[in-house]
Amino acid sequence: MPGRAQQGALKPRSPLTGQSRTKLTKSPVGSAFPHDFIDQYGRQVEKTYIIQPDRSLIIAHRQYKPIRFFGD
Repeated sequence: MPGRAQQGALKPRSPLTGQSRTKLTKSPVGSAFPHDFIDQYGRQVEKTYIIQPDRSLIIAHRQYKPIRFFGD
């Protein structure tokens, strides 16, 4: 699909709010960090990224947690 990022490869300024480009530049290659958020469907998503030598990110782990309603 045109305009779509390569599977598993994101640029450092991708959807990681609060993770500045400076931090990615200073972090050692091979460092892993988590990113937890709620997606557009209300699911909790846990992702772990690894910094590559070219400072791009790969997703090392992705887990979707079920939508929970009160009383579940």
